[in-house]
Amino acid sequence: MNSAAQKTMTNSNFVLNAPKITLTKVEQNICNLLNDYTDLYNQKYHNKPEPLTLRITGGWV
Repeated sequence: MNSAAQKTMTNSNFVLNAPKITLTKVEQNICNLLNDYTDLYNQKYHNKPEPLTLRITGGWV
């Protein structure tokens, strides 16, 4: 998955460019599976006050 929106943050002292994230085919498949599950869950339990939100992290956490 390539970062769709490359954002640039600026202020008077510095410029910060968002890094481009590239996933392997396996990582992309895992993300797709998790996104599909989240969508199906939210469709099935649409009456819940808060929808299920998927957040993926990586690296040194």
